[in-house]
Parts: sequence; C-alpha cells; structure tokens
Amino acid sequence: MRVEDKYIQNFEKINSMKKKSTDTSNVQDGGKEKNTIAARSEVSSLLDRVKNAPDIRKEKVDQIRSQLEAGTYNVSGKKVAEKIVGAALDNIF
Repeated sequence: MRVEDKYIQNFEKINSMKKKSTDTSNVQDGGKEKNTIAARSEVSSLLDRVKNAPDIRKEKVDQIRSQLEAGTYNVSGKKVAEKIVGAALDNIF
C-alpha cells in the first residue's frame, strides 16, 4: 500500500492541531475545573429541590375537588381520547 504525501501532511496537521488544543486546555484547566464544580453544585441543589417537592400539588387537587363538588368540572373528550391513545401507545412501545 502506498501512502501519499498529502495524507502524511494531513496527519501531521491534525496532530499539531491536537497538540495545540491540549496545550491551551492545560492553561485553562483551572477555570474549567471551577465551572465543572459550580455546575455539579447547581445540579445537586436542583436535585435536592426536586426530591423535596411534594408528590401531590395540593392547590390543584383542592381546585378540582371544589369544581367536582360544584358540578362545574369539565374535561374535553378530545383530551381524554389523547390520554387514552397516548397510554396505549406507551404500552405498545
């Protein structure tokens, strides 16, 4: 197999580009590390908020309960059908 000069040159260009990017990333590692730590802290904080959130939205339940008791709660047939079809598709796939 014959390796042409243009392939060798391209390989050398790619290697030099990789080397330059690793050289600059070593200089910037401190900043990247700080950003990564800050991002992890933020994600951790958000996860804690989600875990501590109630499973039931009391205001929404109370609103629907009062509508049911008053006889004013209406759900469109289209929304019911969409939920039924969606659940059926979820069970299939």
